[in-house]
Amino acid sequence: RSGGLRLGGRTLSPTPVAAGMGSIVLERALDMAAIVALGALFGGAVLRTEAPGWLLASYAVAVGVLAALAGGMLLAPAAVGWRRRWSQAICWQKSADFAGQLAASLQILARQPRQAAVIVGESLAIWLSDAIVGWLVLRSVGAEYSFEQSAFVALTVDMLSSIPLTPGGIGQSEAAYVAMFALLPSAPTANLGAAILLVRAINYWSFLVFSGVITAATGFGELLQRVRLEGVAAPGSVSVVPPGGGAGASQGSPEPSA
Repeated sequence: RSGGLRLGGRTLSPTPVAAGMGSIVLERALDMAAIVALGALFGGAVLRTEAPGWLLASYAVAVGVLAALAGGMLLAPAAVGWRRRWSQAICWQKSADFAGQLAASLQILARQPRQAAVIVGESLAIWLSDAIVGWLVLRSVGAEYSFEQSAFVALTVDMLSSIPLTPGGIGQSEAAYVAMFALLPSAPTANLGAAILLVRAINYWSFLVFSGVITAATGFGELLQRVRLEGVAAPGSVSVVPPGGGAGASQGSPEPSA
């Protein structure tokens, strides 16, 4: 995603890599905050004081990661300035510039509270809709779980799968669903295995198709074609510089990019 933003498009100017990375980090952090908040809310209503230790530890780790990120955002400007004084080497200074751009991109929402409130609200609505999908699927297979129970399972699975250990979290999410359903009283007439596969089909596999269509419609295919053509043309544009240099030595030499 950072590379795609860096390349730009017909109507968008290229976005610096640091800013692209910062937007992704912010998005994941806001998603995690919404999942943890909603999951803890529904979990408190469902389990109360009966939550197992591993589940409490998972939520504690998620809260710790969010707290560390928030602290890093606050301390980043001072840390970058302190690091910059360590060395005057070009590579070191360039890395400090990159870190400064990344830190600035992470703090951008703090300077736009209205936009930040809209984005937080959207994140809560998106993950709440994920819980609604899980609840409707469970009801369709005969599992009479309450909405609070279904939402707690779905949101906790989202939290446990937020850092995928396999491509797309395949297998990881299914295992998390099984572990979470084991905490709740089973429904004898429900096919929970079918419910898990249905939820994954709706929330993951269908999303791949939908997002693929949107990606193609927004011109990403044209972007890939442009990259391919530029890559083919690049070798022919590089000139061989004679040992003694010369007036035309720099012509055709590609400039280093960020």
